[in-house]
Amino acid sequence: MKPLLSLLFVLVLLASLSAQTQNPNYDSTLAKKLGADEMGMKSYILVILKTGPNDVTDKAFRDSCFKSHFSNMKKMSDEGKLVVAGPLGK
Repeated sequence: MKPLLSLLFVLVLLASLSAQTQNPNYDSTLAKKLGADEMGMKSYILVILKTGPNDVTDKAFRDSCFKSHFSNMKKMSDEGKLVVAGPLGK
């Protein structure tokens, strides 16, 4: 029984190694330019903020917060770091 399990293990190992072949269309220069990893993949971050109760009554403070928020979104958009911004609805 042990030789059969060993053979099965070797076959599965060989099959998994052969399945991990390099993509013939992979362009390492383009991947590096786009900030991708060695597999050509790039990470993205999705942030969803849920609105909660807001007790702020100081209009000047609230306006300054929104001004900073929109300024940061513009900066990230100009840098190519922001793809979509909301609100997305209820």
